[in-house]
Amino acid sequence: AADTIVVLDFTFLRCAWRTLRRGREQAEYWRWVRAYRSRSLPDVMRAISSEAPHAKLYILRNPAMVRRLADEILQTAAQERRSR
Repeated sequence: AADTIVVLDFTFLRCAWRTLRRGREQAEYWRWVRAYRSRSLPDVMRAISSEAPHAKLYILRNPAMVRRLADEILQTAAQERRSR
């Protein structure tokens, strides 16, 4: 059972740009990326709500939010190591 869930909810333009930088993708992938926020994300959120309602949920909408969460996790881990 998960106690923490991280959902990346980046814009289509950011996802498309990063996909283009990585290389060529098939048309099916592009359809999925285009429809992710309107089709897949609501299903993911419903699943989280029903299957892990007590989990701490982070919805990260940009790389800065990802960096902040990563920094928080590193700081917490460092504090826990020092307190042992």
